Parts: sequence; structure tokens; C-alpha cells
Amino acid sequence: MKSVQNINNNKNNNEYIESLKKEINEKDKKIFGLEKRLKEEEEKNKNYEAKIIKLEKDIETLKKNEKILKIENNVKIDSKDKISAINALINKDNEIEDLRKKLARFPFILEEGEKLMHINITNTDYNIQNYSIICKSSDVFNQIENKLYEEYPILKTIQTYFIFNGKIIEKYKTLEENKIKDNAVIILFKADVEN
Repeated sequence: MKSVQNINNNKNNNEYIESLKKEINEKDKKIFGLEKRLKEEEEKNKNYEAKIIKLEKDIETLKKNEKILKIENNVKIDSKDKISAINALINKDNEIEDLRKKLARFPFILEEGEKLMHINITNTDYNIQNYSIICKSSDVFNQIENKLYEEYPILKTIQTYFIFNGKIIEKYKTLEENKIKDNAVIILFKADVEN
């Protein structure tokens, strides 16, 4: 009797396993379909972003042309002066555009009172010698720590602390609040943790 019951249990288990496999396969197909749709949507977004950028450039060109037309309509001057004024405006617009491009290449926007800083992090245990980073005085130290961990992922698994001028750095305070100055050398230490 027990063997018949075991056979029935095995049969039920096999049927259950088969139904689970079928369900997993169906879910895998759905996931694959969703991943494919996600990639398609990402590609569409890239195309839309490119179109937006082109349209923004077209709008800027139209605005420049509109400015010139307004100036021509509002100013009653002879042709020579008109051409000179228009050229001066075009030059100013070009200067402004050059400045915008230069600002876009700069990795930081400094707000009033913020300072651009350069700090070095060092540690001999993990072969970190002068890990150099450019940051702002208002950056929270934890952000800098995360950038270090991106460069040295092994550190994510280790409890650490940082020292500057003999004091432990408070990770959730800004560089300014931690009294860290430009060109500071910060030392990384492994925390002694007892289990």
C-alpha cells in the first residue's frame, strides 16, 4: 500500500515539477519579451533625444534671426551702420554660445560661496597611492568615498574610516564642515572590528 502511495506521490511531484518548469519557461519568455521591448523603447528615446536636440538648435537659429529682424525693424539707421550693428550682435551671440559650450565641458557648476578643490586619498594596505579627485567644498564626503569605491571595489567589503589632520572624517558632512582644504591628503584606514 505504501509503495502505491509513494508512486502516486512521485507522480504528483513530477507533475508539479513539470508545471513549475512550464511556468518558469513562460515567465522567461515574458522577461525576454519585456527586455526586448525595453531595448526598443530605449532606442526610440535616443532617437527622440536627437530630434529634440536638433529642434532646440533650430529654435535657437530662429530666435537669432528674429532678433535681427526686430533690430532691423526698430532701428532706423543707414545700411552701413545697420550691417555693423547686426555683425556686432552676431559676434555677441557667438561669444555667448562659446561660453555655454565651455561651461558644458566643465564637470562642476560652482554656486556662490563654493570652491573647487583637489584632494588626495592614500593607503599603503590596498595600493592606493594618491587617489586624486576634483570636487567642491560643498560635497558630502560620502560622495567622494563612493567614487573611491568605484575605483577600488575591494574596499566595499571592508569597514574603513578616513583621517585628515589627525581627526576622523565624518562621512555625512561636507568637506567644508570637516575642515578639509584644497590639496588635502586624506589617509584611509581599515577599521578594527571584532566579531
